[in-house]
Amino acid sequence: MYLGIDLGTSGVKATLIAADQRVVASTQAPLQVSRPAPGWSEQQPSDWIEATEAAVAALGARHPAALAAVRGIGLAGQMHGAPVSRLGGVGETRRGGEVRRVDQLVPGQRPLQQVVHEL
Repeated sequence: MYLGIDLGTSGVKATLIAADQRVVASTQAPLQVSRPAPGWSEQQPSDWIEATEAAVAALGARHPAALAAVRGIGLAGQMHGAPVSRLGGVGETRRGGEVRRVDQLVPGQRPLQQVVHEL
């Protein structure tokens, strides 16, 4: 049994997967995005932990034997570093000057902002 955890912008999804790659169960715990000013998009990193705990606890409540049999954990997410306070996320525009500076340092390439929006 394996546990997949996906930290997304709108929530944390936790999935139990059997050795034969069959999905046993899946659940999601919501996350909030704060937009305190135009162009700002923030999340509290401690909320990621709480949502992950809630999603895994929900799986454990419905499938305790499967959760107890987990042999590996896979983690995916949209993190942008090691935050110690509120973190800018998807939709964040406060770093426009920094992005333009990177574009100047790497001439002849597509603008970084364009590449990011295509992902």
